[in-house]
Amino acid sequence: MKNIIIGTAGHIDHGKTALIKAMTNIDCDTHKLEKDRGITINLGFAHLNLKNGLSVGIVDMPGHKDFIDVMVSGASGIDLVLMIVAADSGIMPQTIEHLNIINILGVKNGIIVITKIDLVDEELLELVELEIQEQFEGSVLENAEIVKVSSITAQGIDQLVDAIAIKSNDVERKSVGGSFRMYPDRIFNVKGIGLVLTGSVLNGTINAGDKVYLLPSGDKAYKVRGLQRHAKNVEQVVSGDRAALNISGLKQEDFLRGMILSDKYIDPIVLIDANIELFTGVNKIKRWSGAIFHSGTYKSPAKIHLLNCNELEQGNTAIAQIHLEKPAILLNKDRFVLRSGSGEKTIGGGIVFDNAPLHHRKRTKKLLDNLKILSESIHAGDMFSSLINYELKKENKIFTLSELAERMGKPEEEIKEFIKGSVVGFEIYNVEEKLLFISSFYEQLLIDEILKFLDDYHKQNFMKMTGISSKEFLSKLKLDKITGVKYLVKLLHKLNKNKKIRIEKNTWILFDYSVKLDKKTEEDINWLEKTIKDFDVQKPIYSEIEEMAFGRKIKKGKLMMMLRYLGEKKKIVFHENDFIHSDMVNKVRPLMLKALTKKGLSEGDFRNLFGGTKKIIHPLMAIYIKEGIITREINIINITAKGQEMAK
Repeated sequence: MKNIIIGTAGHIDHGKTALIKAMTNIDCDTHKLEKDRGITINLGFAHLNLKNGLSVGIVDMPGHKDFIDVMVSGASGIDLVLMIVAADSGIMPQTIEHLNIINILGVKNGIIVITKIDLVDEELLELVELEIQEQFEGSVLENAEIVKVSSITAQGIDQLVDAIAIKSNDVERKSVGGSFRMYPDRIFNVKGIGLVLTGSVLNGTINAGDKVYLLPSGDKAYKVRGLQRHAKNVEQVVSGDRAALNISGLKQEDFLRGMILSDKYIDPIVLIDANIELFTGVNKIKRWSGAIFHSGTYKSPAKIHLLNCNELEQGNTAIAQIHLEKPAILLNKDRFVLRSGSGEKTIGGGIVFDNAPLHHRKRTKKLLDNLKILSESIHAGDMFSSLINYELKKENKIFTLSELAERMGKPEEEIKEFIKGSVVGFEIYNVEEKLLFISSFYEQLLIDEILKFLDDYHKQNFMKMTGISSKEFLSKLKLDKITGVKYLVKLLHKLNKNKKIRIEKNTWILFDYSVKLDKKTEEDINWLEKTIKDFDVQKPIYSEIEEMAFGRKIKKGKLMMMLRYLGEKKKIVFHENDFIHSDMVNKVRPLMLKALTKKGLSEGDFRNLFGGTKKIIHPLMAIYIKEGIITREINIINITAKGQEMAK
């Protein structure tokens, strides 16, 4: 079912509250002070059942200039406005101010209602209608239907209700995707039930029993004990509903006007990038100007930093960064109203297009070009790719789908639907049925770093045929150990597929890399191998080899590389810090196995097989144990099944 909220707007004492009572039989002036003064101070609420089956919520907004901030909170989230003009007064200051606010908040549907027609004659009524047509030209209500009523005689009331039913067909069905958000506009205690908060649901869905957060006030979660829509108990409320939430565990002192209810924790912000517009008839503002910022029930002093101009004239628009004095919970595409620093006059408003911007200290051409694209994307609604790219470029990291959706203020399903088509400027990876997003720019930075790391590694280890492990890359690239490791696996295999890198012994090396030795190095390696081989049945001593190498002008670092190289070429076999020439290992092995097929050997028996020294037998035995062909228990060496198979 379509959910519609109607709001009344217009100058004070033009009959808004009386009109709602005439349509619904509900008196929205429920406070004693309102009764005494004869004006609406707080928001009033009612509902109306239409012939087409819809039950619409109605918000009665105050018309007095002193309560414009209350009017703004009521206007946020309405789908259809009833713009009220009294026949005996005509257009008044708050009529125009309310019209401007309705325009800037993006309300697209409306009906103009001329009230108190019982107080004027036909000629004056005709003049009021002409005045409305002239004053509303160029506004969202330029071609709106005009209905004339009297709340006293009920003349025209039925026609107005019918007009609302017809106009409700033009209201687009709201998406119920995204996070649940609602600005509470009233809070009260119900005996036996507890605290109840009412408001218009801006986004999403909430069910009885769900948890909610009151933001910004920490990460404490409260439980929704019960829900009402239009004074009836329900199990669920959705975007577009006027709702009442009974919150368990909440205290009256926990709530401050301007807070928002959400089904998930959202970080508060004090900086936004936005499109702003100045109303006609207001003074221009300069590059840095003060204002009062309103969105929903939230209100805060703010500084406006114009980015694409040095001053903004009435009737014009600009891109600005707005610095808020109080923390706010705002998402992209949220609309707001700006009032003068003194709070006496509404000067304009706008729409948020980046709720997590960098602090723009310099107005560079590149920055302004990017902001222009993002600004246009918000308004056009068909530049999804630009929105994603802008979010991904703001921070060099890998984003999950949920993180990206939260940054953009878009439902996850909407993003998933978009990326089924071709995308430009960013990469998407499906890891364990979870989508990861990264800007192409950041990915190229990572690729360049990977290739450079490998190039440097090969230069420093030019005799080593292995490279860098995936775990080492994770550390070098400073990627997180959860999302980062999943992404890195995909990236490394992508580079392998593109013939940039390849695997060698569980490490990554450059695709075209191979060990290339100059003549001097080849001679030194041949010398080193022969030197180790010449130790014969004695264990090679590293310190002696190092001293001989020094005489050949071979530095310690190069000597270590040469030893590793001989190990990779299987010319020598390592055991911890010891090494033995492969010929010696291969020479002793068959002698040992043959003897072991007859009986176990002691260390002395083993040494006598080949005349080796005491120092060489321990690394030799360790090598054979590692091969799995012998075991050693106390001082006796025995052959394994694998060794017996090899001895045949």
